[in-house]
Amino acid sequence: MIIIDFAPGLHGHFLEFVINRYIFDVEYSINSIFQSTGAAHIVNVDPVYQKNKVVTCKHHSSLLNYKHYHKLFDKIIFIKHNPKFNFVLLTNIFYRCHASAVKSKDVDADLIIAFHTQLMGNSSTDQDLRNNWFTKLNEGHFFETEKKAQSNVPVFNFNFGSFFDLTHFLYELRRVSNYLETTFKFDVSLVKLWNEFMDRNQGYHAYILGNKLLNHVYSNDNVGIPDDWKLHAYINHVIANTFQLYDGELFQAVAYPTNTQQVHKIILDHISSFDARFP
Repeated sequence: MIIIDFAPGLHGHFLEFVINRYIFDVEYSINSIFQSTGAAHIVNVDPVYQKNKVVTCKHHSSLLNYKHYHKLFDKIIFIKHNPKFNFVLLTNIFYRCHASAVKSKDVDADLIIAFHTQLMGNSSTDQDLRNNWFTKLNEGHFFETEKKAQSNVPVFNFNFGSFFDLTHFLYELRRVSNYLETTFKFDVSLVKLWNEFMDRNQGYHAYILGNKLLNHVYSNDNVGIPDDWKLHAYINHVIANTFQLYDGELFQAVAYPTNTQQVHKIILDHISSFDARFP
């Protein structure tokens, strides 16, 4: 038996379908594997696919806590998280991950968002939510992704970052096919599938937008910042680690700056007064 071991949010269902379809040529009956949230959970309710699939994905290490799973499986593919994409992972979990979504054709996105917002406890305002995510990003609260059960079976580590670049993704799939001792059956439909996967990837789009806004901040451009506490948390995380800026308006003000020039000024004011804090 071949399994994909992955923590929630690491795109295990998408990878499962791709490996079954483009390495083992497994039959399926669905027109699209994606729910409206972007998650590939529809594969779980396709009877043709479920009957024929060769590779199965589960949260073996992160949630099921299998200590020694080498006795259960012949081949193991472990999706290894890339911390560079912590914000991507956190965002996609927020929009997609819920127990009711795993085996359904679709799910109410607002239900998932409300569930994850409630998990943040006393975080009721945008300022609270922003600082909650800032702490998660800054302190690296991604412990579930680091869990990996012991195994005597050679484990293939699939780089999470490769999902977001087509060339790297195809290269990683070819390496998977070598590990599974079979052929990577590429055709152009995989490119179309990957493009749809990326179009629906809220986390990656937020990550790209955040980095573009940071470039405008550094250049002192006058560009509007969307009213999105998640995006603000990411910007604060990058700025904090780049300029050692951990307090002040970006964190303590109720309203977040509305354009990149305001953030640029906050950074310069911080730099000019930084040494004075340590007489």
